[in-house]
Amino acid sequence: MSFTEPDPSVARRVLREIGQGFLGESRAAIAVREQIADFLARHATQDPPPPILLRGEAGVGKSLLARLIHQAGPRRDGPFVDFDCSAIPESLFEAWLVGIAPGAFCEARPGAFQGANHGTIFLDHVAELSHGSQTRLLWALEKVLAQRSVYRVGSTRNDPEPADVWILTSTRDDLRVAIHEGHFREDLYQRLGELDLLIPPLRQRVDILFLAEHFLARLCAEHSWPPKVFAPDARSALLAYPWPGNVREVKALTERVALRFAKKNIITAAMLALRKWNEPAGRPRRIRR
Repeated sequence: MSFTEPDPSVARRVLREIGQGFLGESRAAIAVREQIADFLARHATQDPPPPILLRGEAGVGKSLLARLIHQAGPRRDGPFVDFDCSAIPESLFEAWLVGIAPGAFCEARPGAFQGANHGTIFLDHVAELSHGSQTRLLWALEKVLAQRSVYRVGSTRNDPEPADVWILTSTRDDLRVAIHEGHFREDLYQRLGELDLLIPPLRQRVDILFLAEHFLARLCAEHSWPPKVFAPDARSALLAYPWPGNVREVKALTERVALRFAKKNIITAAMLALRKWNEPAGRPRRIRR
């Protein structure tokens, strides 16, 4: 079977497994699951599959979806390494990514790529990398994708280390816009975006009541409480609120209100107090250079 011919059994399995964690009944949520299932079904004979880039606002579930993709893919039995690109200074980025060789300028250590060998590496917040770190990441990716190996900082070119990894990436930014504005390397984007998947914000998914009721029911089950429900005015308030924090905000609010009013079986709009949460989404975020 050619990798361009989708394997129906893989598609069905991936849809089922992704759907257990990436919740939603809207057309937009279904489309996200279907795109992932189709992509993995078309690359069913490839291990690892090509890289996947996840885009979307903060709180839409990019990190959750990356882990679900790993668990539904061919590397499910291997490690999953979450590498936050925004948390590491440029001066340390390469050392944390590919490691430091013995006898180099400081203590030897493996990098994230070595830790993800035979598994998946998730490069989170990739758009926040400086140009220097983007270049270092590109060098490493070229070796990983072509040779399934990397070189530690301070090693010789004759001393590669295994780095057989599947690459998943996420960003809140549209990298094509960042490329046009000169903030992101186009050649790096080409390595990362075989599937460039946009996860819609919650306000475009119409899954608000479904998710809120799911989180409420789960919390009641965890605490062995009688079932709780949202009153009609609470349902209206949930639908009217813009949810700038997306799914993460729905989950946080639902859990906070349920715990605060643990003895109440009906959650009202007054309990939600969404008027206190309704803050502007904020100005466009500047990418750190």
